[in-house]
Amino acid sequence: MTPDISSSFDPNLDLHWKGKHIFDKEIRFSPNQRFNLNQITFSNTKSQSLLVNVQGKPSLLEPSTPSTYLHFDGNALTWIPLVLSNETLGVLELKNGGTGWHTNPNEGLVYFKSNKLKTLSPAIDSYLSFENDEFLWKNFDENVDKRIDSNSTLKDFKKYSSTLRITEDGISFDLEEDDEIKSYAISFDNLLKSVSEKTEKTVESENIKGTITFTQGGLGFNTIDRGDIVLATDDNVLGKISSKNLENHILTVKNGIPQWSEIDIKNELRTQLNKFNFIQESGEKLVFKGEREYQLSTVDSNINGSAKTLSSILNIDKGGSGLDLSSSALGSLLLKSSDSNKLYVLNPGEIGQALISNGANQLPSYKYPISQVQSSERIKSEKIKDELNIDINTDADFNWQGNHEFNNARVNGSLRVRSLTIYDIDNSSQTTDQIFRRNGELYFNKNGIEVCLTDTFSTKETHVLKICDNSTLKSNCINPFMLLVPFTSSKAQNGDLWKLKRVDIYCHTPPKEDIEINLVCNNDSILYHNIVVNAFVNKSSSISFSKDRYTSGDMIFIKTLELYEADNFTIWAVIEKI
Repeated sequence: MTPDISSSFDPNLDLHWKGKHIFDKEIRFSPNQRFNLNQITFSNTKSQSLLVNVQGKPSLLEPSTPSTYLHFDGNALTWIPLVLSNETLGVLELKNGGTGWHTNPNEGLVYFKSNKLKTLSPAIDSYLSFENDEFLWKNFDENVDKRIDSNSTLKDFKKYSSTLRITEDGISFDLEEDDEIKSYAISFDNLLKSVSEKTEKTVESENIKGTITFTQGGLGFNTIDRGDIVLATDDNVLGKISSKNLENHILTVKNGIPQWSEIDIKNELRTQLNKFNFIQESGEKLVFKGEREYQLSTVDSNINGSAKTLSSILNIDKGGSGLDLSSSALGSLLLKSSDSNKLYVLNPGEIGQALISNGANQLPSYKYPISQVQSSERIKSEKIKDELNIDINTDADFNWQGNHEFNNARVNGSLRVRSLTIYDIDNSSQTTDQIFRRNGELYFNKNGIEVCLTDTFSTKETHVLKICDNSTLKSNCINPFMLLVPFTSSKAQNGDLWKLKRVDIYCHTPPKEDIEINLVCNNDSILYHNIVVNAFVNKSSSISFSKDRYTSGDMIFIKTLELYEADNFTIWAVIEKI
């Protein structure tokens, strides 16, 4: 007995065709079907072929010979050779690829001017010149003479050319000396040797243009002011220093470069006389002890310079520090201490420490900014030098009196609450093994199966209403089919409150592409997401609604997008009285 397996093939499933299949009848695909051109092959594989439509079927048009063009005569595409007609009469203009001439031109040069081609006949012993927007031939000898006459240097050369003669071996020339013409000659070999060995070059000053650089024997500049001093500012570089507005300054050398400096009498005097022992300190004075004693300066707080002649360290009352600071650490501070004769040196602290006062009449010290931290049993703290780590003690009891939000809270033990508020969630949210609220109802999802917990509390009035039955919907508009929320009680004049529980859509003619259907009330969508009917599938539904209550008399309309040939719609809605 042959088993019947025809019912096991479902065309709505995704199938992966790996083998080669032959279909005797025509295969139709949906308009949005796409194919990879690299996977479509034709029997004709000639390169550069064109894909054309021949009687509704794809076909390849092979390329023809070079210099042909593709011609369509209303029925078919053909390659036709590109041939200029032999019967063409008249003159072919420049814009059409011709010359614009109706007769053969004269011999000569062809040039373009005023959108036309022109010719210029050749001339013997002439050169081509462009003057006054025209090409013209000029006589070479005539124009050379004019050039020489207009150039004084060439004119002078022409004047003396009669006395200068060039031979095969060298140059001979005549010079007038003491009213007598004498002839001289030099061979090319000696001339070349003389030019290559001669280093002294003489140039007339009137022929020099610009400035001569240092490497060429000049200064590199051509202006100088009164009092400027020319000097070398670097190796092989000349410069100048100005003395403008520098009265009573002296010329000193710093880093090997002369410069003007202001005179410091005390410092200069100590520097010059430092090596002489007859400059001595007497009390608070510097004196010169020779045959007679002369006071040179007063040692006070206004000393300029290094005071190298002092024999001892200056105390505080003399304007000093009372200390030898040459070995002090970098970053040390000088502080007033209890010793009236000298200051106190405070060395730098460790990284992260700050200078902190220890109160009146006390020296400050470097300390970490946080020395003690007050914490409770619910807060844990740990101090490591300048770092303070604070954390919550999760072992302590907390009384949360404010509002706190947790994105993902997990309770391992028991949870005690006076009231629990659960907000509505979107239908697309993950709800497995959770209690949640949707459309005002409380649900529990266990292993993917949802159970409405509020249904067990009371029996509510429920209606299944048909919005349309085997009807045709129009694309991209609000259709006239609607759901009218009913009046069912004696209090109809006040209106009842209803909840939309579910909407089911069935189309007897399925779409050829995915379509979307929306439900609107008062021109506003009542869905979180449009209801999608997949291509070649005839049904869909939704239980997720952005509006959770309706009043008797409210009208819910069907709003469509592109339907892609879907037709014969039947739509139901389940409503429940609140």
